Amino acid sequence: MAFYKILCGVTLMLLFTPDAGCQAEMQECGKLSESHPEHLPWQVVISFDNGHCLGSLINNQWVVTDGHCGDGIYYYATIYLGCTNTSDPKNNCKESREVDEAKCTKPTANSQITRDSICLLQMYPPVNFTDLISPVCILAKESIIHSGTESWVATGSYPNPLLKVPVVRNNECKCFLPKVKDHMICAGHQDQHWLDDNCLVNIGGGLLVNQRNYWTLIGVVRLDPTCSELDGLKTYSSVAPFSEYILNATYHDNQLTFVSINSMGTDPDANFVCPHPSEPPIAPTAQPPEPPMQPKPQPPCTNHPAPPCPKPEGGCRVDSVFDSGVSMMPSSPFVLLCVLVLSLCGIYW
Repeated sequence: MAFYKILCGVTLMLLFTPDAGCQAEMQECGKLSESHPEHLPWQVVISFDNGHCLGSLINNQWVVTDGHCGDGIYYYATIYLGCTNTSDPKNNCKESREVDEAKCTKPTANSQITRDSICLLQMYPPVNFTDLISPVCILAKESIIHSGTESWVATGSYPNPLLKVPVVRNNECKCFLPKVKDHMICAGHQDQHWLDDNCLVNIGGGLLVNQRNYWTLIGVVRLDPTCSELDGLKTYSSVAPFSEYILNATYHDNQLTFVSINSMGTDPDANFVCPHPSEPPIAPTAQPPEPPMQPKPQPPCTNHPAPPCPKPEGGCRVDSVFDSGVSMMPSSPFVLLCVLVLSLCGIYW
């Protein structure tokens, strides 16, 4: 109860429904700039020698990111804020800060490579909020988000810094990603293909929901072992289970804003059952018997020398000098005998 009393002091409680608006006056978190609507003012770039990560600003001193982006490497990292392009933070960001401290949750025993953890990086000195630099809201622990809720994942690129993906709760997600844990949240489409060069493009970035233009951080992009497309189904580190850790790690900073989101109705994931891995094949439909083959008609006789015309019984006759003499004679053999006699008589005459 003590934690919830403290949390209520820094938490703005909202009831989010598909058609309902804000139920109370929002603190200034999760607001996009009117002059730069394509810009995410809470997104930061954490740059180090051999790469960079993304992160989300949660107040004027602290940034939340993935475990790979803070544990052991924060000594060499610089945080860039107010960035209009993440590809070249030195030339495209308004301000930079050194990392003064890092606090990371411990990864589970079987995740030393994928590090299913989050890190909080403390900047020094603190930043002043502007149109291009402001914090994101944080999802409260008691929140309820149903499967199918629209969410957006940070892409790490401009002019399209966010990509819409559906939330997929754990019962359904485990059908496709069996290693999902309770401190994770899934989002994305199941029919996306795998890629080989997309594993680190947005690691540490945010998974967010939006209600009436207030953006709330619900997850952190993890290292994706499948290297799937940005909107493919994957797991994120859920922020809600770490809300108490975040509050304690930041020394109960009163500039943190936790938001409770409660989806209405029945969660379709509550009774979701995975389909059987091998569905029975569909029986082929019966085909009508083929009709008996009809004899082909004989081709008409021609005078072409090849191929020879077949001579079926009662069929056609080819008038060729190479055929039998009988076939050439229209009369009986008696005529032939008369011709032979006249020939012999002519010899003697």
